Amino acid sequence: MRLRVKSAPEFSADYHVDTYGGAEMQAFGSWKEQCAALEDAFRKLPIRRGKATAGIPYEALISGLGRHLMLMRPNPGGHPPKVVSVGTATKELRNLAAKAGALIETLDDLSRTAVDALNYRQDALMSLKTQLQILRGSATSVEIPEAPENTGRGAPKKFQPRKIAEVVAQHYFGLTGKVPTRNVDSDQGNSYGQFVELLKTVYDILGVDASADSQTRAVVKAWPSMEFKRQKAGI
Repeated sequence: MRLRVKSAPEFSADYHVDTYGGAEMQAFGSWKEQCAALEDAFRKLPIRRGKATAGIPYEALISGLGRHLMLMRPNPGGHPPKVVSVGTATKELRNLAAKAGALIETLDDLSRTAVDALNYRQDALMSLKTQLQILRGSATSVEIPEAPENTGRGAPKKFQPRKIAEVVAQHYFGLTGKVPTRNVDSDQGNSYGQFVELLKTVYDILGVDASADSQTRAVVKAWPSMEFKRQKAGI
């Protein structure tokens, strides 16, 4: 039996049902509860006291990670955006990063008079700037596939789970100071490790049908280029 929720996810009081990879997910409740569960997974990490962009302690970004990852979930239906060349997509993302940065600077330069006139709560304004910083960092450091999705031979690639894994890896490094790694049990061949378990938890909460182990392998392999882009983005 399919459950129908008329209200938007943000305002669902009791439950929220998502369908990804053909499986229904209800275990983590409403949109807000899912965001809270994601944030809790990152807060359980051994956090290194450090700095993120604009001199803000990196752990302050945790309050925006849940919503950011929720918005990255694969879209099970609807019309996908048009596919463009790597060059065009790169220009679009550079433009996005520049405009997000400009908006951050504009918010920082607002006078007290303007802020009071907006009647915007201070914590809400800080949350908005945090989201913009995450967006700018992601737009700067994201790696674009050289060919449109699933146009080559072989099994279809799961690009959205890979993007989620890369974002989780960047924030894992930012919070802990540790490079994402993957350990393997020599007896049973099972993978384990702090990052693997974190990614498994994130996929479970988001309802993503993907192997945390295989995506971790891909992230570990790609980390040198991801690290270069992360430093370039200042995150």
